[in-house]
Amino acid sequence: MLWWLAAAFVLVHIFIYCLGVRFDDQLLYKGWQHLDVELLRHNLLESLFYLHSQPPLFNLFLGIVLKLFYPHPALVFQASYLICGLIIYLSLFWVQVRLGVGKWLAFSLSTLFILSPSSITYGYHLYYTFPVAAILMASALLLHEFVVKQKSWQALCLFSLLFLLSGIRALFHLVYFVTIAATLIVLLRPIRRKIVLAAVLPFVLILSLYCMNLMVFGDFSTSSWLGMNVLNVVTTNVSMEDRRLMVADGKLSELALIERFLPLAEYPSRYQDVKRYRDIPALTVATKSTGAPNYNHLAYLTLSEQYLEDFLQLLKERPLAYLKGVQQACLIYLVPNVMFVPFNEDRDKTAFLESFYDTYFYGKFDRLSAILAGLWPFSLIPGYPLHLFLFIGLPLLLVHGLVLSLRNRGHSIRLDRDRRIVVLYMCLSIIYVAVVGNMLELGENSRFRFTTDPFYVVLLGLFIQFSVKGRLLRFLHRLRSSSASHFERAKQ
Repeated sequence: MLWWLAAAFVLVHIFIYCLGVRFDDQLLYKGWQHLDVELLRHNLLESLFYLHSQPPLFNLFLGIVLKLFYPHPALVFQASYLICGLIIYLSLFWVQVRLGVGKWLAFSLSTLFILSPSSITYGYHLYYTFPVAAILMASALLLHEFVVKQKSWQALCLFSLLFLLSGIRALFHLVYFVTIAATLIVLLRPIRRKIVLAAVLPFVLILSLYCMNLMVFGDFSTSSWLGMNVLNVVTTNVSMEDRRLMVADGKLSELALIERFLPLAEYPSRYQDVKRYRDIPALTVATKSTGAPNYNHLAYLTLSEQYLEDFLQLLKERPLAYLKGVQQACLIYLVPNVMFVPFNEDRDKTAFLESFYDTYFYGKFDRLSAILAGLWPFSLIPGYPLHLFLFIGLPLLLVHGLVLSLRNRGHSIRLDRDRRIVVLYMCLSIIYVAVVGNMLELGENSRFRFTTDPFYVVLLGLFIQFSVKGRLLRFLHRLRSSSASHFERAKQ
């Protein structure tokens, strides 16, 4: 089967190349989350130490590649992302097989995933979303290996992957690491000592990132953008006029009237005055060498803190506006990932593929969606139409996965303990990303979902294998038995 997988992976990327899709590294120069290229090349360690806007590991990866392969790093970046794609593909296939999905079904679903427009989009842009998806998918495979063989080095590798997640993506908070570790300790009590010992070093490394930011910036986190991210969830549903009145009454700051993530010159001058770390370019240069804004400027730390204060005040004054924003975030979470704006420029090259997946896999039926949108009691956001199979199917797959992971007796569909632990891990990860992402951000929610989309594919494989195929086989067996009994009675 390995040869089939290798051949399919190569053919898929030949097909993508024939479509005209090429790896795009432009986000290296203009990406909000990336440090200035010149700092990555010439002042890497100091800049990473003073990186408050993002966890440091993805920028560390960028800096190492730039140092070793400049001025032609694009091929190395592309090769790295191809490796990530292969990790997703192989891990997705083998996790399904190990959980009981038939090989040909697992092969089909895995291939359809890497051929999907969303996989092409994130796999061909220099952004951390694709590597995070690869690490998360590999962690599920490694978790099954650990619960079956129970080797200490496997547990250490598993928690090291969770450390990488936290060091690349702020969404995977220290809470996520602790929750997964605690769950494994509870479920695998006989080997809890191995789990604790394996988790200690990665936990200390994650904690050190938080403590470093606390020591340098007074912020116990790996990203200082919480305020700028979360404010949009509520202000989307509070009119500008209402906000002006609240600013006039002294309830909100003037920042509540100013868009987030603007160049520093767009903000009041009192926020631009930096009195600390004047000799640190990563914190004091407002514009990168490429001309893009430097969102790691120290001023954005103060701006984000004020945005967070404004959010808390709006949450107190207009709680329903926040709940409406969360509901809108959940709806965006359930649309295709390629609708994320920064990647729209290449969608014309895969337009027919997107149309095919929209219709047959995501359920975008314009007329029916329009009817349902008119009946839907909550607010929809323009530009994000309903995709019925995602809207209905993803929650159902999650529920089905939770049922499989928690049921061990009294039903014809059962998984052994090892498999149930892996399914539970995937479901908890999906729930965590969905809940935290949709509570703290409005706009990029479908991009957040992509990191757990391979888990949804595994759950789809389990659903088809055990619920659809299993029930069909049992029905055919009963039909055959009934026919045989009827034939015997006829003979008598």
